[in-house]
Amino acid sequence: MAHRRVNDTSKAGAAEDRDGRKEGGPSDRLVRTFLNREIRMPSSADAPFRSTLTRRQAFRRAAFAAGALVGGGMLAGCSTHATHAPTLVPTRIQLIFQPLTTLPFATLASFLQAALSKFETAHPGIAVKIEPHGNTASNIAAIISGTGPDIVYDFHFAPYAQQGLLLPLDGFIRQDNISTEIWSGTQMRVFRTPEGLRALPCFFGTMVYAVNLNDFDSAALSYPQPGWTHTEFATLSGALTRANGGAKRFGAEVEWYAASTNDGESAWLFRAFGGDFINAAGTGVDLTTKAALAAGTWMYEDLLWPGVAKPRQPGQTSAQFGQGLMSMAAVGNWDLARLALATRTIGKWDFYPFPRFPHGRTTFGTDDFYGISAGTKHPDAAWTLLKWLSVESEWQREMIKTQLLSPALLSLWPEWESTVQAVAPVLKDKAIHWFADAATRGEAVPPAYFRYEDAATQDLVGTYFGQIFSRKLSVPEGFRQLQQRVAAMQTLAAQQGPPPTAAALIAARHRELQRLQTMFQASGTPRPAP
Repeated sequence: MAHRRVNDTSKAGAAEDRDGRKEGGPSDRLVRTFLNREIRMPSSADAPFRSTLTRRQAFRRAAFAAGALVGGGMLAGCSTHATHAPTLVPTRIQLIFQPLTTLPFATLASFLQAALSKFETAHPGIAVKIEPHGNTASNIAAIISGTGPDIVYDFHFAPYAQQGLLLPLDGFIRQDNISTEIWSGTQMRVFRTPEGLRALPCFFGTMVYAVNLNDFDSAALSYPQPGWTHTEFATLSGALTRANGGAKRFGAEVEWYAASTNDGESAWLFRAFGGDFINAAGTGVDLTTKAALAAGTWMYEDLLWPGVAKPRQPGQTSAQFGQGLMSMAAVGNWDLARLALATRTIGKWDFYPFPRFPHGRTTFGTDDFYGISAGTKHPDAAWTLLKWLSVESEWQREMIKTQLLSPALLSLWPEWESTVQAVAPVLKDKAIHWFADAATRGEAVPPAYFRYEDAATQDLVGTYFGQIFSRKLSVPEGFRQLQQRVAAMQTLAAQQGPPPTAAALIAARHRELQRLQTMFQASGTPRPAP
């Protein structure tokens, strides 16, 4: 292929990890076994691994959970702890950690715990217990109730930051003299709030196109070139769209949503045309500019309305691409294991970068994060673990080998490329370097968030994008109405002031526990457990 980078033979062989061990250990065998179907594909019944909920659904659930906790008197049950037996003081600090899992947790648990044993050996005063990560709403509820993890993972950053659920990290970063330039600048901008840095990257997911070259052959079309433009992409999508037996084969599946849009994820498209989805103040959408209207016209009038492309369905892309339901599919590198399995029988296919737009090549990037819970009792120990996960390389190397997961550290992308091609033979001759280029060249744009985020704003954005998708509103009129409505909602939210944060509930709970402990100590009764 003309666009594929010539492989560096020094990378193609077995790379060595930090301890000098050759690849091919237990973690590598996990991926190989998965690709050989000895481990079944995860289904919706397997829980939990990286959720397929849209951000809007997650925000709504998170808001409902926080509202229920505020209204339901979360502190009312604290006094029931008085009947508990005295708690033994452990000789080691125990931290609860919820790692990202792209395969079922039960499949990965032993590998993850084995990887963490290296951290425990280096830090004998800290023990780490891993638990499955829940959805955003359950995580928030657990943190507020005092049963949440010390290290939080999620791919919906805003609800945690805006409810004060994550400890600020600036002091730790300065204390250890860590440069934030070791991570992607576009990703780090998401984690820096007006109150400071609240999280570090878990990994940096980027998107490229998986292209079925058989369909190009059947349609007598030349293969796309790496420098293809957004107009060429739309033209090819039309030329490749046709009947496929009993099901329509779309020319493309695009990183966009219909009525249940992931709103904040729309940021990449508006940036591609030189605009912004959310204004600089974070208090409204910027949708009446020439750039925004051009972005909307391309997505709706050139792709979705003519039916030559379909919106992405979270969790379905790899399987549908393998079934021939679209010729070009926007895929994330977090789904490589499933994609490798789904494409083993389709013949010729390869990866291509997102096309070039008026503002340059632009694609979607993730904001998956690790943060320290505001409810942790051991912030210094939690920072030690967080630093090992995101600043140092050993854990990220294990996740590359175990889950084909792309790194947070920019310096590890070459190692990710060589490891993926060594562990997953079906990807050995594929141009996976486009994933790395999107991250290291600043082409991947993570979601953007409003300053005053709430479920109503999310619903409003989704409703208007749905109205445009169903052609009940034109792009200019839909964007104009949406901008006015969002600005009014954000202004009202700013005037009313923020609601009580989850962090305030945690602080109140701690004060109540301290009051109870003092009371029981004075009476000689065993104190309640923290």
